[in-house]
Amino acid sequence: MKTIVYRGGIVKFQIPSHWKEEYEEEGGGTFYEDSADSGTLRLNVLTFESESPLGENSSQELLKSLSKQPEAVIETLPDKHSAMLSYSEYTQDGDDLLKMCFWDISNRIPPKHQRIALFSYCFLASQENSARIKDDLSMLNQSLRKCVFALEPGC
Repeated sequence: MKTIVYRGGIVKFQIPSHWKEEYEEEGGGTFYEDSADSGTLRLNVLTFESESPLGENSSQELLKSLSKQPEAVIETLPDKHSAMLSYSEYTQDGDDLLKMCFWDISNRIPPKHQRIALFSYCFLASQENSARIKDDLSMLNQSLRKCVFALEPGC
């Protein structure tokens, strides 16, 4: 596994050491195994400033307000400043049916800042039950729950 230090440390997380990394000049990152029909992990991070100090449950509240999925699960993460909304959906891309899994992780930066890391992992729906995709999803579920955010909003 290797540690990704995204955009100077806004968020750190781990992916397999052999996965490729690509970064947009002013945008997100893409991470994938360089092989046919591999899944692709994408990340974008947004930071917001509140007019007033944020409460202890602001990460959960932000994710609840963003959730459009009735089956979405919101959980508090071990650092107590972060919460995660996870869900999946199917989408059509030309002739291909794709499955997309999402992990939206909100992080409170006291007193007035909130950051949200938007992770998505996309793969061919026909591969949903393959050992490789199951292993990738298991690894991502564990790794993303342990991501570490910068303590300052300006990173």
